[in-house]
Amino acid sequence: IPHLIENNSFLFRMNVVLKINTQCLHSVNEKLNDRNEKLFYRLLTENVEEMMP
Repeated sequence: IPHLIENNSFLFRMNVVLKINTQCLHSVNEKLNDRNEKLFYRLLTENVEEMMP
């Protein structure tokens, strides 16, 4: 049971980190879109999987 708790704790922490990174990514994307629309859409089209929620 301790190893299950440890694994669940790790998974929970990773989930939190991913959510924080996703929120940061959306914020950065929004700012980039406001500043340089061409660059924003180029990055989006070249990195669809990484940029999508």
